[in-house]
Amino acid sequence: MPSPTVHNALIELCNKSTVDRSALLDMSLEIMKKIEEFSVTFPTAGPNEETWAQVLKTCSYTRGDEAMLEKALTTANDIFAKLEDNQTQLKMTDKCYFHMMKCVVNLTPDEDESHKRLVQLFSDAGEKGFVSANVLRVFKNNVSDEEFEKTVGEGRLADKWVANVTSGKALYTDGTMGGAGKHAFRKGKSTSGWAKKQRRRVEEIVQRKEAKSKRKMQRRKKQ
Repeated sequence: MPSPTVHNALIELCNKSTVDRSALLDMSLEIMKKIEEFSVTFPTAGPNEETWAQVLKTCSYTRGDEAMLEKALTTANDIFAKLEDNQTQLKMTDKCYFHMMKCVVNLTPDEDESHKRLVQLFSDAGEKGFVSANVLRVFKNNVSDEEFEKTVGEGRLADKWVANVTSGKALYTDGTMGGAGKHAFRKGKSTSGWAKKQRRRVEEIVQRKEAKSKRKMQRRKKQ
């Protein structure tokens, strides 16, 4: 059954190429045009969520004069609006949020407008469970440390924020999956019963160490 996989790969190849970035958007849009034409005969070959993610990525990579940047941002906004429309069959993904956030950072000329939109996108991503490691990173890199901590908190990310992530996942506010020595606590609250168990486990370990040290001291006194 025909699918958009080949055309998606072509757009991805364009994004990875060293082609002049002022020409990149037109190349991707030309491929998109062919996908849509092909889908008239073969509906299953129409653009899917990966197609749109790749075109959003193209938009974020676009460089050139003011008119070219405006075209790229308008294209990205139109695509993202389609993905947000619940009446369509198009699926939103964390990749789409990441690349749209990059579009806002790279293409919006007004800093205040860029910041406002970035914060809104991150908030929406959290509500819909699309806070991937990349989404978290682009937000962190473009807001102050104070605003990042105020928005995201410290420790483990809320389970709801990462529920629908399909690409690189982060479980902690530093963008990692955790590991030895990590705390599962969010600032002011825990995200699950696991956090309480982890706290008890840490307390038990401390108590055992203290008891062991006490026994050693008692043995030394007897000697």
